[in-house]
Amino acid sequence: YMERHTVSRLIGAAFRVIVVVVLAAVS
Repeated sequence: YMERHTVSRLIGAAFRVIVVVVLAAVS
């Protein structure tokens, strides 16, 4: 279904945001 594709995209976007936040917090 399209839902899985959307969820995957959301997870990918969320993962990138988390990585950026973590890098910002560390530095």
